[in-house]
Amino acid sequence: MRSVLVRVGWLGLILPVLYICVGLVGGMLVTGGPRIAGPKEYRIGLIGGPIHYDLLIPLNAKSRIRFAFAQSAGVPVRNPDAEWLLIGWGAQGFYTSTATLSDMDLPVIWQAATGDGAVMRLDTVGRISSFDGIALIKLTEAEMDALLATLLAAFDGQTALPLPGFTSTDAFFHAKGRFNLFNTCNVWIGQTLRAAGLPFGLWTPFPQSIRLSLTQTGLAGADASARPPRPSMR
Repeated sequence: MRSVLVRVGWLGLILPVLYICVGLVGGMLVTGGPRIAGPKEYRIGLIGGPIHYDLLIPLNAKSRIRFAFAQSAGVPVRNPDAEWLLIGWGAQGFYTSTATLSDMDLPVIWQAATGDGAVMRLDTVGRISSFDGIALIKLTEAEMDALLATLLAAFDGQTALPLPGFTSTDAFFHAKGRFNLFNTCNVWIGQTLRAAGLPFGLWTPFPQSIRLSLTQTGLAGADASARPPRPSMR
């Protein structure tokens, strides 16, 4: 009996370490691409927090039309002062209830780790005076079109969920897929970028995996691995 308990104890130590190691290596094993040729006239951003990455896409005539459905949910995509659209994917229970690290709840964390439905979060951002801590990636028009198509295909309906947001301008929507320990919000970021034709890490479950992948691919230049300037969930 004692030997069984010892083995279980060792397994409890080895599995988390293995999970972390594979997650970091996965960020450095680049797949996807090749990139679509053409002038890189667009740029997108990746904003990282302690556990989560969001995408920033520019709000222009094309993206405002594609995301026009969000206007009725209170996301002011038509407002000329809104210059960026912030997009995230995550576990429904965890993502919609955890605005900051202090809001973390063990039962909700367990549900997310073992499997939960997914949601998308949209919010608008005005003019950004400094991009310190934001990894910027330049895209061609074809890559931008592919990214928009991939993002829109991730929604499972265009009706906002009746849930309070974190700001006065954000909203949650049902998303395709399920969140779990192996399919995290950061894995979704990697999948989305690869679907748009960009090279990226094979498996990126952690923010550190994202940063390693950005460094490995050189997509965002020398500042790709910089940490965000403030300790925020978003």
